[in-house]
Amino acid sequence: MTTIRHWSKPTAWETVCRRASARRQLNAMKTFLAELRRRQVLERLIKLGGLPRGAQAAIARQLGVHPSVISKDLKRLWPLEKPCPTCGTFRPRRWGPDD
Repeated sequence: MTTIRHWSKPTAWETVCRRASARRQLNAMKTFLAELRRRQVLERLIKLGGLPRGAQAAIARQLGVHPSVISKDLKRLWPLEKPCPTCGTFRPRRWGPDD
């Protein structure tokens, strides 16, 4: 038999505001760290000269995260960068002659 759980008793407005503030602060820190990690991923890709086989796994090991995190970071970064048509290295889109 399942029991129905009800919301807890009402919480003071000050407590609600403090909790919301703490969540905003934590989410801002997570966003900052994710952007920092994405920058490190991009720097490592530039050093590698593109995205050779095994690069995502190697970067994940270097940064101490799961390879799927690097995959998601690359999906987020891909519209910002493009490979050079001749050598395959990444370069900012604003530098391209056809952009």
